[in-house]
Amino acid sequence: MRLRSWVAALAATACLAACSLPATSPTGGASKTATNSAASTLKQHVQPDWDADGKTIKPTAIVLHWWGGWGGGHNIDRLVRDANANSSNYDPKKKSTDDRPIVGHVTVQIGITGDGKAYQLTPKLNTFARHAKCANQWAVGIEIEGNGPGSEHYIGDNKTQFNSVVTVVRQLMRIYGIKPVSVVADDGRSGRGIVSHKMVDATCRWADGKHAGEGKDDVDDAYLKSVLKSVGG
Repeated sequence: MRLRSWVAALAATACLAACSLPATSPTGGASKTATNSAASTLKQHVQPDWDADGKTIKPTAIVLHWWGGWGGGHNIDRLVRDANANSSNYDPKKKSTDDRPIVGHVTVQIGITGDGKAYQLTPKLNTFARHAKCANQWAVGIEIEGNGPGSEHYIGDNKTQFNSVVTVVRQLMRIYGIKPVSVVADDGRSGRGIVSHKMVDATCRWADGKHAGEGKDDVDDAYLKSVLKSVGG
C-alpha cells in the first residue's frame, strides 16, 4: 500500500494477548510463549469502520510496506485517511478478464509512525486486511511512515522507527511462530517469514495466472535485509 522517540513497553497488564487477541500457536492452541511475552508496544487505534466483517487469517508471514508519505512523523490519522481514501478490487478468485468491482477499503493491521510509535489498526492482529493483494490471506501487514532510498524521509535513515519495526516484528514472530526467513511462492499466494510488498507484487497472479502486480517497490531490499538480520535471519 502507498499511501518520536521510541516509547518503552507498556505495563505487563497491557500485553498483546490481553489487549488485542488471544495468544495462539500456529496450530490454534494456546501459546505459552506468546502469553508470557513482554508487554505490548502497540497502541490501540482500531478502525471499526474497516470492512473485514469479522474475517481472520492464520498468518505465516509479515509484509513490510512504506506508506509513501510523511505526516510529520507522529500523525497516525494520516495513514488512516490515506487508507480510507483508497479501495481494493483484488479478489483471488477473479480472472484478469473478469469485471472486478470494489470489494473494500485498502487496510492494514499495524502502522508505525516516524517517531517510532506503533499502532494496531484492526480489531485483532489477525483480522483480515487488504494491504498486499495476494498476501492478504496469509500475512500481517506493517505500514512504515516514510519513503524509499533517496527521499527526504527514507525509512532506512530513521533508527528510532527501525527499532520499533524490529520490536513489533519480533512480537509477531513469537505469537504466530514465524521464522526469520523470506519466502514468497511463485504465484504470490503463499509465503513465510518476513517479506516485502515488492516481493509479493512481483509474483502475485489472478486466478488465470496473469500477473496482478502494479510494480510496487516497498520496502527496498536493503531495508528488508536489515530487519531480517536484526531478528535473527
